[in-house]
Amino acid sequence: MWAALLALLAGCTVGPDYERPDLEARLPAAWRTTPAEDGDGALAREDPALAWWRAFDDPALTRLVRKVVAENPSLAEARQRVVEARAARGEREGERGPQIDAEGRALHTATGETGLNFRGPPPGRETELFGAGAVAGWEIDLWGRVHRRVQAADREMEAAIAGYRSAAVSLTAEVARAFMAARAARARLEVLERRRRLAREAMALAGQRREAGTGTAADVERARGRLESAGARVPAAREALERARHRIAVLTGRPPRDGLLPAGELPKAPLPVGMGVPADLIARRPDVREAERHYAAAVARVGAAQALAYPRVTLSGRIDLQAQDAGAVVDASSLVYSLGPEVSFPLLDGGRIESRVRVRRARAERARFALERTLLEAVGEVESAAVALREASRELESRRRRTEAARREAALARERYEAGIDGREPVLEARLRAAEAREARIAAREALLASVVTLYRALGGGWRTLPERSEATDRETKPRTGSSS
Repeated sequence: MWAALLALLAGCTVGPDYERPDLEARLPAAWRTTPAEDGDGALAREDPALAWWRAFDDPALTRLVRKVVAENPSLAEARQRVVEARAARGEREGERGPQIDAEGRALHTATGETGLNFRGPPPGRETELFGAGAVAGWEIDLWGRVHRRVQAADREMEAAIAGYRSAAVSLTAEVARAFMAARAARARLEVLERRRRLAREAMALAGQRREAGTGTAADVERARGRLESAGARVPAAREALERARHRIAVLTGRPPRDGLLPAGELPKAPLPVGMGVPADLIARRPDVREAERHYAAAVARVGAAQALAYPRVTLSGRIDLQAQDAGAVVDASSLVYSLGPEVSFPLLDGGRIESRVRVRRARAERARFALERTLLEAVGEVESAAVALREASRELESRRRRTEAARREAALARERYEAGIDGREPVLEARLRAAEAREARIAAREALLASVVTLYRALGGGWRTLPERSEATDRETKPRTGSSS
């Protein structure tokens, strides 16, 4: 009867069961902004590519992303947090089973003439005592304390996996932005060098015209100002290139060095980007998933704290072989044993258990608010990134038209020069304006590419290298009946 009662009670689990909050209710049904000019339509129903960097069709970028995932120290640290969480889960799981400790001893014991020794020789005697045995204990998890602790460890392990993925998403986006910045800085340096050559040529021509009496000193100074302007922009472009190179080296787990970033042009922006709907971020964004798993773990710890207020039943046993002679220890007649249940109940604890429950509840509420904040911030990031991408696309189109107009102007100026209608100066002026327009277009392309990367990051696109748990994450592990004392 007692065994049946214990088995029945062991199925009880105190404390709240986790239910994911209704996060969808706090989100809009659709995005306020989409990165394309045609509104929502098919774009809003597509999912962004998981390995989004491949859409840029640049093998050098793909290789850098792989290096980051394989060798970045921050990701290695995040992987170790997963290993740590799995080990902690195994430690909690070990509390379910019995604990057995082996003992061995060799004692010299004595009792004085008037002494009273219940575990030693009689008064006035001394003797040798040899023994060997085992002590076992098994707590019956009547109220689910250990079960809740295992639950919390499961959720923390899942949070660690999500944290790893969140770090991978952020780092791949960061290396992609650094890659775009380096390519753009190289392209600007090439254009600036061309501007400097044209400006030198224009200044020389202005000087010749002044000496010939067909030009003025103001023309010379204006040409000199253009040359100085082009030269003044070179250090900033070089600094941007070196800064991007150094960042790429650090992200790939290396000190800054040459040869890490091969030469190449800026890739084309992969438009449009599928955004899904705001509610998709709950499953897609790993940082939201991480916050949700932390909340689930905090709820499980509330039940573990509440279970401390209930009686604890432990099945304990001890087996000893004791004798005054070492050779007689193995004799069956030396057997001493004890076996039976132990019950403990907190009668007076100064309110510690109640305070612990309040602490756990407060932490669970804090985790819930952190989850809601993380989700709302994620939605805000997507909206901001979509606006930035749309405006960057418009700006690039405007710069493209200006560049084409400047190119046509330079071509017409050359035709008039070759026809003998105008001199050399209008050709140089038109080519300088075309070079300036190309430099501005490069900056607009860099901004657009950075906006694409930012949007992909905000949508949660990234590299997956760790498998999901095979069981449903919201299905809690069934409680078992025992744990170690």
